[in-house]
Amino acid sequence: MTEAWAVTKSPARLVTVRVKVVLAARAAETAPTPEVTAVTCGNDQMALGLLRALAEHGRHVPDDVSVVGFDDFPEAAFFQPPLTTVRQDFAELGRRALHLLLEHISGERGPGPTLPVEAELVVRASAGPPGGRRQPR
Repeated sequence: MTEAWAVTKSPARLVTVRVKVVLAARAAETAPTPEVTAVTCGNDQMALGLLRALAEHGRHVPDDVSVVGFDDFPEAAFFQPPLTTVRQDFAELGRRALHLLLEHISGERGPGPTLPVEAELVVRASAGPPGGRRQPR
């Protein structure tokens, strides 16, 4: 089983990082077939585990399979290959959530549903068009 460790002061965060990376690695172990051409991960930590596990199974990113993460944490640009990911303004999400919570607590009714916070696709080297893939081995 693939495992990765992170240096952190919080034991809870260490466990969370380890679990996410191990789960991503398990996903790669259960789907090493050529039919899998792309994977979207729930966060960049899982994508990191997936990149490692795919490499261990002889799958080349992005030639054989594209990998996309979510978060765009600062290290994503330094993965090998650099991770294509989705960036979202989490501070804005937090502000909107707090505003809705305060409205709920005070009993006020807001103007209704708000527009979603826009996300941005950050294109790097871990994803590419299917036509650029190698033939199955």
